[in-house]
Amino acid sequence: MRFLVRLEAHLPPDLDGAELERLNAAETARGVALRQAGVIEQIWRLEGRRANVGVWQVVDRAELDRVLESLPLWRWLEVVEVTVLLPHPVATASV
Repeated sequence: MRFLVRLEAHLPPDLDGAELERLNAAETARGVALRQAGVIEQIWRLEGRRANVGVWQVVDRAELDRVLESLPLWRWLEVVEVTVLLPHPVATASV
C-alpha cells in the first residue's frame, strides 16, 4: 500500500546541541535506510519547518505505524498525517 505521509517535529528549545546533532544524524541514517529498502519512495522537506511530506510504501497501516515509530524523532512528532493513496484512472489511461 502507498501512503502520503506528512511529519512535523517540534524539538524542545533547551535540547543540548550535541544531542540535536546525534538525533539529526540518526534520523538521516534511518531515512536513508528506509529509502534504500523502498519504504520511502519520495520525500520532500517543507520550507521553514522541521517537516516533510513523502510517499511511503509498506504492506499495510500496521507496518507503517511500526516504521514511523522506529524514527529517532518519533517522540517529538506533533504532526503525523497519513492518507492512503489509491490508483487513479488517469494514471493508467492510454496517452
